[in-house]
Amino acid sequence: MTEVDLRPVTLADYEFIYGLETGADTLALYRHRGVTPSPEDFVRGLWAGVFAQFVVVSRQTRRPLGLVAAYDADHRNQRASIAVISAEGRVGPASRVLLGAELLIDYLFAEFNLRKICAQVLGPNMRYWDNAIRQFGRIEGRLHEHEFVGGRWEDTVLVAIDRTTWKAARSLTGVVVPSVGLDVDSRRAEQIFLEQLAEILERDVAVLCPSDGASVLLVDDLRIDSLQFVMVLELITSWRGSELPDQMIDALDSVAMAVHFALT
Repeated sequence: MTEVDLRPVTLADYEFIYGLETGADTLALYRHRGVTPSPEDFVRGLWAGVFAQFVVVSRQTRRPLGLVAAYDADHRNQRASIAVISAEGRVGPASRVLLGAELLIDYLFAEFNLRKICAQVLGPNMRYWDNAIRQFGRIEGRLHEHEFVGGRWEDTVLVAIDRTTWKAARSLTGVVVPSVGLDVDSRRAEQIFLEQLAEILERDVAVLCPSDGASVLLVDDLRIDSLQFVMVLELITSWRGSELPDQMIDALDSVAMAVHFALT
């Protein structure tokens, strides 16, 4: 049983949320990007494009821990975006607000006909999301030097979680959400990685892993282009939690090497 619950936002929560979004730890890193909104602008912005929003509360004490929101629903293309902000100092592996984010994703896939949930993660915040992306999601792109924060230009990373991968990972016996810090079984982790790789390359998993065990080369066999190669690197980086050194990039010539670099 999770440590947290979600409850809908009420007028009584506005003071808490205003303080949360304009606090020293979050003002520059969350949606206001350093601007202090007026109370009127804050309320308008709080609900702009939002279709589901909850305060994350401790199940034991009922104390508010953070805010999770779903916005920009695109029902034609079956996707939406989420945002998360924590009152516990940061959104990291130990933050209970991530448990609330997982409940939000469960709710969205259960109640809305969505196939994909997206998030835009500021570069400095990626270190807090590595475990979640490794287990449940993928990196779909990177907007280089897209935001000016703290005196420097930072990347914005485009992250996505698809319904199939989420449902499979959540249903595994013994798999605990990333906040708890347990690892997915290595064979299942390999399967999830291959599914994500297949989606990037627009191939069936069976093509990447032929029954005869033959090695599949990325360029010679799959004919991937330079953009797809960059996307493969991004996927491997999200699983490893660090970028590949140049010598490993030079050696990345097959599906087997991609799996090896991602999971070791």
